[in-house]
Amino acid sequence: MEFSNFIIGPGKEESELDEETEIIPQFLSSSLQLNSISCPSDNVMAMHIGFTLHSAINRSADRKILMFKRSMKQRSDLRRSPNPAFHGHPLPLCGTAELGYKPCTSRGVADKLFQSCCNIYVPKECRSLCVYETNQNATRELLISILRERKCSLEYLSSILYCASQNRDNRKCCTHLNLNDPQLQVGSRCLRMCDPTGTAIEQITMEDATCMYNWNVIMYCHHSGIREM
Repeated sequence: MEFSNFIIGPGKEESELDEETEIIPQFLSSSLQLNSISCPSDNVMAMHIGFTLHSAINRSADRKILMFKRSMKQRSDLRRSPNPAFHGHPLPLCGTAELGYKPCTSRGVADKLFQSCCNIYVPKECRSLCVYETNQNATRELLISILRERKCSLEYLSSILYCASQNRDNRKCCTHLNLNDPQLQVGSRCLRMCDPTGTAIEQITMEDATCMYNWNVIMYCHHSGIREM
């Protein structure tokens, strides 16, 4: 099946949409290896994201459902003996490309800062998203729970990302981790979630499902952007 032909747009009858949505499980279950990027194998997760985004779009232009996942491996301990390659030169800094954008602050401290901001700008039912979770399985379960129970409206996504970024532009990290890879087929759309202050998120579309499926990557980069408390 050609992915580019799978379109859901405005102006279609409900019966037509029902026929199209029946194709979603087949589309999502197909395996497509694209280096480190592949179609999500968890149909429940992808279907909930796709259906929730579809219900949030009433007057938007035609959008494609393109879901991919990117494995986000846990960062191993980077403490090693001094590298002679850096003799006479400053060691790489945390939060930079040289160290893979390893965060400068601990997860516990960063989460407290994140949650303090969310307590001001984000409603209580959405605050479970206010953590720098980088494990893909954990973020997948979290998003499934929120979307299935409809506890949090996607209109608060911008506020959540604002608090996560702490008003910092983390697009370099997201680019470093290939969040704008051409194989995702959404261009640089996901990068706006890495800089929610500089690039306003005014509308959520079907293409954003790909970005949300990489929520763990986005959270990792926002965590790496925190320099001092």
